[in-house]
Amino acid sequence: MRLMDNNSIKIPGVKDFEWAPSKIPGEKRAGVEEQEMLCFWTPEQGNSPAKVALMNIPSKEIVRTKNLFNVSDVYPLLL
Repeated sequence: MRLMDNNSIKIPGVKDFEWAPSKIPGEKRAGVEEQEMLCFWTPEQGNSPAKVALMNIPSKEIVRTKNLFNVSDVYPLLL
């Protein structure tokens, strides 16, 4: 393993993460390429809700986020 582009991915307050190093299995659709994903979550801080996010690798683009309220742990992140 090594850093992508010699840079780390900075996620303030990250509590846990999971990485799907291979293509995520799923329904194959014409013109849609399956992507490698990084899933992470950050806990509630003050008035900010906990967040779960999916990040596309290697582009580092956030594909989806979900706000969660009144949670103490998130598991499993990726199935």
